[in-house]
Amino acid sequence: MSYSVYVLNLDRHPKRLETMAKQLSALGMPWQRFTAIDGSSLDQDELDALVTRDGPIPRMPSGAQAVTASHLKILKVFLQTNDTHAVVLEDDAVLAADFAIAVLGLIENKAEGLVNINRQPPSGDVKKVIVGKPICGQLELIPCTI
Repeated sequence: MSYSVYVLNLDRHPKRLETMAKQLSALGMPWQRFTAIDGSSLDQDELDALVTRDGPIPRMPSGAQAVTASHLKILKVFLQTNDTHAVVLEDDAVLAADFAIAVLGLIENKAEGLVNINRQPPSGDVKKVIVGKPICGQLELIPCTI
């Protein structure tokens, strides 16, 4: 089993990329930058062509549309690789010291589908959403090649 780490980064945020590079290097994790779609540089018609605003999040703002479209582009790229797993990080993520071990643990335990660990809410609890079904076939926009 193999995995790729993708870091989603806007061209206008090189410092964030530098911070992520330091964190991932310290953990010994190879990674690649993925240029994020910049919602501020596209007009609404261009964004609507990428991701509709009338999906599960009513009247999705342009920034959220751009982030969603960026994640979908990464998923399409990942599905063309031979990797069995992907880690997608936004450039403002703060990684725990045991992040690499946790990723390998998920892979070794044959985690399937989507594992999404969100920002830490003010309460201090870590929000986790784990979907145990394979992604393939779940997203109509992306043909499954795995």
